[in-house]
Amino acid sequence: MHYLSGKSDSEKIQALKINPYFFKDYQSAARNYSITKLKLVIQTILEMDMKSKGVGVRRPPDAELYKELIVKIIR
Repeated sequence: MHYLSGKSDSEKIQALKINPYFFKDYQSAARNYSITKLKLVIQTILEMDMKSKGVGVRRPPDAELYKELIVKIIR
């Protein structure tokens, strides 16, 4: 969505290959999450994935990983 500014809504829907019914959800998400924030969220998901597999740390309980993931995403 962020990279499609300047295009009409129908062009954005076509470029994203989504059902038009969900377009408002995409617009809302784009307003709430900047590109920088999205990069941090993806980085955090990858970090939690590695931790869940025990890479670089002693494998913590899943509940702890989920809590940490949610806290980092909503910050």
